[in-house]
Amino acid sequence: MVKMKLLGLAALLLAGAESARADSRSILECTIGHLPPIACAYIAGEALKPAVEKIPGAWDKFKHCTLSCQIGLVCPPVDTLLLGLGKEIVDVFGPGNAEWADLKADHYGTMLSLTPAIKNNKHCIKGCSMRYPLQK
Repeated sequence: MVKMKLLGLAALLLAGAESARADSRSILECTIGHLPPIACAYIAGEALKPAVEKIPGAWDKFKHCTLSCQIGLVCPPVDTLLLGLGKEIVDVFGPGNAEWADLKADHYGTMLSLTPAIKNNKHCIKGCSMRYPLQK
C-alpha cells in the first residue's frame, strides 16, 4: 500500500514535469509563472544536469548537491527538494539506486542555494565540493 502511494506521488510529480517539458518552455519562462514550480524545477534540472555530469571528479553525492543548489538558484526550495524526493522514489521502483544520503546531499545543496554568498552555478560547485570533495 505504501509503495503504491509513493509510486502515485512520483508519477504525479513527474507527469506534470513531463508535460511541461513537452511544451519546451525555457527556464526563464517557467520562473516567471507560466508553469507550476515543480515543472520549473524539473526543466531546470534537465537543462543543468549535463554540465554537472561533465565536472571532472564529480561523484554521486557531489552531483546531487550541485544540481540541487543550481536548481535552487532559479526555483523555490520546496520544489527543488520535491524533485530530489521524486527522483529517489522513482529509483526505488526503477533501475536507479535510492539512497538516504542522496536526499541529504539534495538538502545540503538546496540550503546552500539560499545562502547570500551563493550567487551562481560556480559558487554551487565550490560550496558542494567543500562538503563532497571532487575525486581525483
